[in-house]
Amino acid sequence: MTNFIEEFYYGNLDPQARSTKENKTVQKQMEVLMLNEDFLAENLAGESKKKFLDFCNAWSVVNGESNLDSFIMGFRLGAKFTYDTFVKRVPFYFYEPDFEKDQHGDLLSLICGKIQSDRDLEFEEVYIALEKLFYQYKLGVPEIMGYPISLTGTYGRADIFFKWVHYLDLCYELHIDNKYPQNFLYEYNRVLKLVLHNRL
Repeated sequence: MTNFIEEFYYGNLDPQARSTKENKTVQKQMEVLMLNEDFLAENLAGESKKKFLDFCNAWSVVNGESNLDSFIMGFRLGAKFTYDTFVKRVPFYFYEPDFEKDQHGDLLSLICGKIQSDRDLEFEEVYIALEKLFYQYKLGVPEIMGYPISLTGTYGRADIFFKWVHYLDLCYELHIDNKYPQNFLYEYNRVLKLVLHNRL
């Protein structure tokens, strides 16, 4: 298979190349533009013709700059999309627990737990929660994967995982620094009551 980056480097790919043959509406309007431009260029004279040609040249420059800006913004958006959907999730994709260090749990066990608990094949909620724990709350991947298992002694308890995420959100709101409580359910209920009291 041809290397895309190599082809792009050697100029064999033109990102602006496109065909209007299949778009009958655009093709028809382009014909109208060309016919009217030719008509005006032939029938105008003097200052009127000069103004019209200046208009055509200015519009060509503006249109070209606009297309360039759209291409750049599209490229940046595509790169950001790739980063958000893959690069940011690499720590979770390739994590493998070290059992000799008493590490347990991984992305697969978490996703399987979500499927088992709600029969849902949409996993974006899992990734959003993982990214929050890793990037916002600065938790390590072994702790993220392992802590819910340490609470129950079983794999696949996605319900406990999401309760923990909610607990951490509430702790963040209350400025409580207790990320791995030993008696999780007790602390979770206590924090829920504190938040409810503060919001009344």
